[in-house]
Amino acid sequence: MSLLPLLCLLKLPVLHAVITEGGTVQTMEVRASGQVMRRQSIKQDLSEEIADKLFSTAEIQCDNTLDTNTSKNVVLGVTPTVTSQCGRPRRHKRFLTDGETRVNNNQNKRYWRSCGNDNAPAATLSFNETCVRQIRIWSRPDCCGSQSAGVLAKVWDGEAWQQCGEASTNVGTQAAFTFHCGIKGSKLKLTRAEDSSGIISISEVHLYPGVQPPFCMPGDIDTGSNLALERTPSVTSDCSQISGSSKAFMTDGELPSNKKKYWRSCKENNPAATVTFAESSCVRQVKIWARNQGDGTGAGIQAMVLRGSNWTQCGSDAPAIGKGETHTFECNLIGTKIRLKRECNSCRMQIREMKVFSNQAACPRREYSAGLEAKKARGRAAQVPPGYVQVGNYEVRQSQLPDLKALGPAFDANVVKLQKHYGISEQAALRLYLGCNLDMQEAVSRYDGILQWRQRHRADDLRQTLLKQLADGQQLRPPNHELVSQMAVVNPCALRTLDGSPVSIFHVGSAKSSKAVHDDHLQRWSIFTAEYVDIWLTQQTLQTGRLAGHVQIYDLENVSFWQISSGSLVEKLKILLGAGQNYMEQVSHIFVIRSGSIFSMAWKFVKGWISPRTASKINVSSDIPRDLLQLLGPDAALLPMLKPQWTLAMQRPPEVASSSGF
Repeated sequence: MSLLPLLCLLKLPVLHAVITEGGTVQTMEVRASGQVMRRQSIKQDLSEEIADKLFSTAEIQCDNTLDTNTSKNVVLGVTPTVTSQCGRPRRHKRFLTDGETRVNNNQNKRYWRSCGNDNAPAATLSFNETCVRQIRIWSRPDCCGSQSAGVLAKVWDGEAWQQCGEASTNVGTQAAFTFHCGIKGSKLKLTRAEDSSGIISISEVHLYPGVQPPFCMPGDIDTGSNLALERTPSVTSDCSQISGSSKAFMTDGELPSNKKKYWRSCKENNPAATVTFAESSCVRQVKIWARNQGDGTGAGIQAMVLRGSNWTQCGSDAPAIGKGETHTFECNLIGTKIRLKRECNSCRMQIREMKVFSNQAACPRREYSAGLEAKKARGRAAQVPPGYVQVGNYEVRQSQLPDLKALGPAFDANVVKLQKHYGISEQAALRLYLGCNLDMQEAVSRYDGILQWRQRHRADDLRQTLLKQLADGQQLRPPNHELVSQMAVVNPCALRTLDGSPVSIFHVGSAKSSKAVHDDHLQRWSIFTAEYVDIWLTQQTLQTGRLAGHVQIYDLENVSFWQISSGSLVEKLKILLGAGQNYMEQVSHIFVIRSGSIFSMAWKFVKGWISPRTASKINVSSDIPRDLLQLLGPDAALLPMLKPQWTLAMQRPPEVASSSGF
């Protein structure tokens, strides 16, 4: 038998999702959820104008306001082209991008050096188009730091070479120089100015892309918790009249009547005080108190948050603050430090107290109260059913845990850390931690990306709109549903399981190419449905105290060889289901029904390459499996009658509370 059908089959979204889940082998791209909405329904639909705003797909503006992703070296392993290379064989262009900086190794001769007779020495590297925020070069490790001075970094923007920052300076040996810019391009050239020449020696080059800085999720401000409490600031100077240092008074949490307990800088240019947080945190407000004597605090104080390598201002400069009075800077930034700075020449800054407030973390007991009451009503307030374990305030299926032995104080502490770090609910933090296989580093990296995605697509605005429409009793359908159904019939949230979870049906056999369906139509549909399902699962989990999940059914009846081998169609289906990867641990079961023998063979092959946790979610059958019928209960009677038609009604979630949920 030819391997082509099998290889093509592996392109199907249901399997692709399994293989790429969680960024490794654990995050389903088919997490996308379902529901439906016709443009013709007037009251129920979002207007085109609102939809355009909510689902804007415009790319991030590439400029120097973006953060720098220093964990990703875009040119690692890229072979440069050079105008010349001279010296012994060790001095070779390949060393420029091998990832070794040769720092603390002055015997290492591995670097690139141009020839002395090269009047325009240059090394050029090509890469996939990206927003270039930083370029860092390292000098040779043995001597001659001047050979890496006077170098220009230029980025090809598609039309011309644009210079990134200033020319490099002499940083000595075994040291780095960084060029700062914000240019979108696909090539980097390291060279000298047109009117200068001379040998260039560089041992390593890194290129770092720009990323949209993370912002805080919406929520109430917790004024009862002070991120700066008892974290002694570092200050540019300390000229208090009190003996010893007075800077600790700023963060001791006290507002004494003692007139001398405040910090005052010396008379200097741009005085500042900086507080470092215990961990990267969401800053919502910064509040400062003026000294309670004399003329208070002068105007012009700024509050700034350190995000990555960039300082970003919260709100506007403070006005003059009278003695004993306060000023609050409104903020919405995630960072590791807060700095109070007064931009002035030969001036002082004096502050009695400062407090930094974050998001209010969801109260676990209050969040769980509805589920607890539901349990008591069923007479099992303290009983965990077979196959489940108690994790924090929620019952979780044992199969969802990568390792049952991982449960304990360390597990709970990591969930709490994610709650505090992002200001999210216990439920959201638990789903994130589980979805990343209990890997904290992966969870932070993944959620930073999710926050950027939500901001880019205005998912929080969409959520509030959906909550309001649901509260008003409106029957919703996703945008472009009729158009999307011309490509593939999907019935999101068409059924419920016995425990009330949403069930969506994807009729894969109905998929076909349609020129009328654009990528933007598919993306809007995908974001809308994923957010709707997340609202459903969040509310259901709160009411039952059990981590609810989305059930997806992929009906392969009438799937043809053309469908599984059409690369363009598969790419369209990936967009249709793509938003789901930004909703962690959302899918609980995937049923592939009425599958042919080829698919079943492919699944047996793929199953051996994925984790048991992922495999436990997937059931592949040539008919309708008993497990699915038991899960659906009475709704199972409807399943054989459901044909590929897009007009099926979408079920409503449980009564929705007006909370951000996510």
